[in-house]
Amino acid sequence: MPWTGPATTLTLILATVISWFHAWYVWRNRAAQPASGFIGLMITTGFWSLASALVALSGQRPEAHFWYRVMGALVPYFSVGIFVTCAQYVDYAPINRRRVIGLLLVIPTLSALLSLTGDFHTLYTFDVKFQYHDQYIVSFTSTTGPWFIIHAAYSYILVMVGMFMLIQRIGSTRFTAYRWQAVLMLLGISFPFIASLYNTFFVAEITFLPQFVVIVSAPLVFWALFRYRLFSLHPIARDQAFEDMDDAVLVIDTNNRLVDINPAAERFIGQVGAGVVGLPVTAAFAGSFPHLDQWLDDEQAQTQFEIGSGDEQRSFDLRITPLNRSRTSIGKLIVIRDSTEQQRAEREARHHEIDRERVRTLSEFVTHASHEFRNPLSIIKTSTYRLSRTGTSAA
Repeated sequence: MPWTGPATTLTLILATVISWFHAWYVWRNRAAQPASGFIGLMITTGFWSLASALVALSGQRPEAHFWYRVMGALVPYFSVGIFVTCAQYVDYAPINRRRVIGLLLVIPTLSALLSLTGDFHTLYTFDVKFQYHDQYIVSFTSTTGPWFIIHAAYSYILVMVGMFMLIQRIGSTRFTAYRWQAVLMLLGISFPFIASLYNTFFVAEITFLPQFVVIVSAPLVFWALFRYRLFSLHPIARDQAFEDMDDAVLVIDTNNRLVDINPAAERFIGQVGAGVVGLPVTAAFAGSFPHLDQWLDDEQAQTQFEIGSGDEQRSFDLRITPLNRSRTSIGKLIVIRDSTEQQRAEREARHHEIDRERVRTLSEFVTHASHEFRNPLSIIKTSTYRLSRTGTSAA
């Protein structure tokens, strides 16, 4: 290896500091979304780099094997940290459940225990031999047991699934800032992932290459954190917004079949989405909105309608908007808003305005009449004067 022992050790310590700084910064500035996966990943990376530095510093002393076992016990948790980070970033809701996290940690925890007890069995890694440079450990070799295959397969599958989530986000987002967040995260994961693959499958002597790649990935993470506000600027998931809207939202295809429906629309028609998706929208709404078909032939529509009568009458606003892809119609979006309270408030406001106008007019009349009634002689004198002036003018 071309690196000297001191350079290797200093680089590993630098990787520790950078990782913990990332964890601290995100913890202080997290706001828009869960970031526990990334924080845990960076804390683990810091301890892993620190354990690696202690391996390098141990040289030919017996504690080198102890720190090697500690270093190996931390490795299995990286895949979980990466997967959870990616899943939280793309708003995969189940990842925030404790049971899911617990299941994800079963195999890594078993791998960590087997690493710590590796001197007593041959299931994970054994027969470890170190290579030295200036009394520093710079690489090592080991023999792997059957459990290591399970660990490697599980870890690489988790990481690849997480990377696939990021690729999907890159392809689906319309905004440059969010796309760059995902791109930089993907690159920051890819470099250590490739280094780990290289160490595992392509070389006989395992080096500290993945830890060194943390230094290479650091500018990418810095860029994502400071330029594109990773974990503090995050889009609200469209699916979540669709689910939480108070307005009833329906998506129909070009044949007017219902293809999606939100919970508000389910409450509107009194059925769950699974029972009506695929039906003609007029059939799904036959009981609650029987006249919907008169607007479906229009490319766009905006109207109001009422359901019920008397005190039970409710008012609704209806808007139909076309859905297009590559200038080709793929369906329509129907939004139904309950405007009963709004229209009731508007009617009350109009009534209040009319009442205020009546009161103002009556008040002016009373004021004027009261003034005239208090001064009857003035009226007589004024009238006499006008008559006299009229007579003089006539003469």
